[in-house]
Amino acid sequence: MIDPNLPGGLQPRDVRLRLLGELSHGLVHDYAQMLQIILWQTESLLREAADPSLRHRAELIQKAAGACASLSQRVLDQMRATGPAEGSPREPLDLALVVCETVELWAAKVGRMKADGRHVEILPHLDGPLWVWGRADDLRHVLNNLISNALDALREWGRIDLVASRRDAWVVFEVLDNGCGMDAPTLARCLEPEFTTKGGVGSGLGLSNALAMVRRQGGELTVESQPGAGTRVRILLRTADEPARARAAMPVRRAAAPRGEGLGVLIVDDEIDVANVLGEMCALEGLPATLAHEARAGVAAFDPAVHHVVVLDLGLPDETGLWAAARIRERDPSVAIVLLTGWQDEALAAPARRVVDLQAGKPIGYDRFVALLDSAFALQQQRARRLDRGPQSPAPGLRARA
Repeated sequence: MIDPNLPGGLQPRDVRLRLLGELSHGLVHDYAQMLQIILWQTESLLREAADPSLRHRAELIQKAAGACASLSQRVLDQMRATGPAEGSPREPLDLALVVCETVELWAAKVGRMKADGRHVEILPHLDGPLWVWGRADDLRHVLNNLISNALDALREWGRIDLVASRRDAWVVFEVLDNGCGMDAPTLARCLEPEFTTKGGVGSGLGLSNALAMVRRQGGELTVESQPGAGTRVRILLRTADEPARARAAMPVRRAAAPRGEGLGVLIVDDEIDVANVLGEMCALEGLPATLAHEARAGVAAFDPAVHHVVVLDLGLPDETGLWAAARIRERDPSVAIVLLTGWQDEALAAPARRVVDLQAGKPIGYDRFVALLDSAFALQQQRARRLDRGPQSPAPGLRARA
């Protein structure tokens, strides 16, 4: 029904979609802020923990946080009716490792199902490393969808088998369940977007998203099923050579790098816990950091003699991070300004590029944050030398160089 009172020819469905898009952007930002804290605390635990069992559990949390960050970005992609660019990078990855890590994340839910009287099992059958071309987060998302669907089909009992084999230039990966299966009309439509047999519980996007993601890896996905005989989902992925770095020895924990004199950071973020996390990262690199939680407070706290890199959030309570960046740039043309935001790629439009030197999305891990600071200090030093000002001692990299 057309509503003549809505502006610009918009109809109720258009308004709902617009509101849903705005809500999704806000939720992605909030998730990114929380994930930043989770990711850093996990990395801190990995630095300090010696117990192998504790380290293993922390690594699982770290991987899950990274997957959540990728999922948040995927929500935005879906709202824009876009996916990752066709040319976005794929890399060699061990499918067997991705599968085993994903199964381990389902162990707690399977345990709860067994406690409730549902006797189900997820059984991987993988023979050694299986190197394929792909993106690990996408493949985890696909596998999570397939396991979730299979568990729904098992009802009170059953098993899910995860089987992989090599076939010429392909790895064939199959998810098999002995659940209720699908009849011919359902099977014919199961890969269609928004088709679901779960009523209001399902979105109908699981299998269609899985198909799209597998095809972005250069692969293919097919489904076979019969009523009462279970379902087989087969995925074909191109094989890859084992990368040299996977054959190298285990990395040693990196030592703190030597620091130059007189280098400091100003961090402006309205989430106090996030600002503290970034400050802790700086402290580990021997960098004094000043924290502020509003744009105007950050501008007031900025001291060109002390702060050579400024790290800004985009959304601040009083003004935007870009507003603060412009005022700080006026006071010191040599300063390097980093925009670190949970608003994903929305923050990287033309206005940001005029006043910001570097940008990254949240959550950001320690190594990437250090690399970002490394680039920022190098940029600031170049500008300072051109202007014949600023600290005269060269700023070594924040990372220990071989």
